[in-house]
Amino acid sequence: MISQLELGKMGEKKPEKRVNGIFWILLINIGIYVADHIFQVREIKALYLYHNFPVWYQFVTSTFCHANWNHLSSNLFFLYIFGKLVEEEEGSFGVWLSYILTGAGANLVSWLVLPRNAVSVGASGAVFGLFAISVLVKLSFDWRKILEVLILGQFVIERVMEAAQASTSFASSSSALQNVNHIAHLSGALVGATLVLSSGLIWGIGDLVAQAVTRATAAKKKYLFYSDDDRDLRINWRRLVTTSLYGMAFVGPIGHFWYEGLDRFLMNRLQYPPKSMRFVATKVAIDEILFGPVDLFLFFTYMGFASGKNVTQVTDELKRDFLPALIVEGGTWPVVQVINFRFVPVRYQLLYVNLFCLLDSCFLSWLEQQQDAPWKQWFRSLFFEKPKRRDG
Repeated sequence: MISQLELGKMGEKKPEKRVNGIFWILLINIGIYVADHIFQVREIKALYLYHNFPVWYQFVTSTFCHANWNHLSSNLFFLYIFGKLVEEEEGSFGVWLSYILTGAGANLVSWLVLPRNAVSVGASGAVFGLFAISVLVKLSFDWRKILEVLILGQFVIERVMEAAQASTSFASSSSALQNVNHIAHLSGALVGATLVLSSGLIWGIGDLVAQAVTRATAAKKKYLFYSDDDRDLRINWRRLVTTSLYGMAFVGPIGHFWYEGLDRFLMNRLQYPPKSMRFVATKVAIDEILFGPVDLFLFFTYMGFASGKNVTQVTDELKRDFLPALIVEGGTWPVVQVINFRFVPVRYQLLYVNLFCLLDSCFLSWLEQQQDAPWKQWFRSLFFEKPKRRDG
């Protein structure tokens, strides 16, 4: 008979994370290679990316095609290693999305850089993109994963350095990239890193839109909030970089751990059933009461100090901007988060939030750029300035 202790141990065994998405990617790569090189199906050639006359779908389909067996076997090995790491954390959808976006992004850069008579095939861009994602987006304290990435990372870094050297010599030697598309290697890694740092990218775009709106409004009304210099109508690149760094350094990494930690807290500590009404309502309440105000406070404080202002100026700006932003966001984000916490898997919740962060970053940047506009003075008078008594 099996003892109760043994049954308990069996029950405590954690289910293994199955990885199916990367295997389907590998099978498709192998299948297309067999059809192309063994059965010599002519239609496969239409999947290549021809730089002189590209078709939109070729930017994706060419990532499944390979020039020869050595080309395929090398990519298959690293696709499996890095794709497995990504899928263990992000699921099948995550690895498919990463493969397509990094591969297509690498091909797009190759098409822009390489000669018009070039033909691009192979998953090299996706390999480097998956490597960048596996290292940057899901840093883990699991020593086994760290060791696995370090061992393979040495080889990948050497390939990146070779790619950089080959890319710099491209202008003087057109044959440097005939056999190996180093541009795809570099751009794939960069696209992968961009996906990892999507929060920084989104916040930067939001600030850029806010600057455009502010400048257009100022020019139309012939009123500038800064000065009458023509340079004020140009992009403030320093502010753009500063805002991007905030999204990259805070919203991205902190948001990832916040959503996963909040989910574990409600399920393990409070024992709330996942996706239940109590579960969703509690998550929304905690997110709005804790994360929302902290996010706004850090944003306005960081933007103030980053622009060279002193403590007094930053404090005055907090008094001016914090409450209007808190009221506006308090009326919009709960609706977004109810959908997020109810229907979106926790691993994709930060990605879902980032889609709306484009509007949020645009609003916050616009609000901060308004300085002491008349509507802010009116708004502040409703809450902080007491009406004067009239002597009768």
